[in-house]
Amino acid sequence: MKKEKVKKEKKPMSPEIKKTWMTSVTALICVVAVSLTANSVVGKLCNAEVEAAKVGGSSASANVNTIESGDILTDNSSDNVADSLSGEANDESNSAVADNSDTNNSTDASSTVPSGSSEKKATVKSSTAKTTAEVVNIYNSAANKIKSNAKSITRNYSKMQSLPEYLQLPSAINSLGSWAINKFVKGSDEPVTFTSKEDIIANFPVGGESYTSHLTSDMVKNVSFKDTGKTYEITFVLYNDKLTNPKKGTGYAGVFNTVSASTFEEISVPGTKFESVKINGINGKIQCTIDKATGHVTKAIYTNTDVLNLGVKVAGSNMTVKFALASENSYSIKY
Repeated sequence: MKKEKVKKEKKPMSPEIKKTWMTSVTALICVVAVSLTANSVVGKLCNAEVEAAKVGGSSASANVNTIESGDILTDNSSDNVADSLSGEANDESNSAVADNSDTNNSTDASSTVPSGSSEKKATVKSSTAKTTAEVVNIYNSAANKIKSNAKSITRNYSKMQSLPEYLQLPSAINSLGSWAINKFVKGSDEPVTFTSKEDIIANFPVGGESYTSHLTSDMVKNVSFKDTGKTYEITFVLYNDKLTNPKKGTGYAGVFNTVSASTFEEISVPGTKFESVKINGINGKIQCTIDKATGHVTKAIYTNTDVLNLGVKVAGSNMTVKFALASENSYSIKY
């Protein structure tokens, strides 16, 4: 009998977001694995895994032969781990994500603010009378025409940073783990323009989908709506996502380029096993300009943070690894 092919679910992220997550997580878990096992073979394979993650997560076995013998880890010292994983000069991370103090909070992402009748309704600061639902509808209608109508989309900048307040690692390797994450968390101030439909769909939120927004009113904490006469200037501040590991099209995965739990199925680190992966979206913010005459979104800025909780088994021991990646991406759109 012919075996039926199972169609894999698309991931709601751009290629850059996926590569950043895979590379930083691989480096982090390799630090944990090597530090706890002091195993030179593990160190060699980890090198290959990090290099593979940089280009999208190919198998380490295909890359082991490219590692020079001098790169093999011989102990678990900080210098050796850092030298082995870097493979190049240690660059500083690009500029920090723009201040988002109105949405940042210290609440654990695993206990995010739920949306419901018991919480305060979203506040709308408006130059004209609009309800939250009306502003959400205006945005969704305009945003979901972007990918079908846009001639080109320019990403003006992409800022990323890890948030140290969320980093949780075994104390002995906390500083080294922080280095491993920051080493590969990269943004860019260089503009990139996407002109083909394929590139626009792949890179503009929601990555890999034909739509841009499944925003709902209950996700919105505060709204700023300004009618300038020619444009609508809209800012949404979102509640922390009430969903853990949201499926594509739901919660933060329906409005941002977020990471997916299934992405980490592609990461294989010697001597380790992912027992659990939990991802929560926090600090969401959407800013956009809509041309009233055409109904087109001409500018947009998306800000969000993915908080990752990993249950990892290393050398027979269970541990929890937690960190957060904040991103901000600015776009200009032409029709």
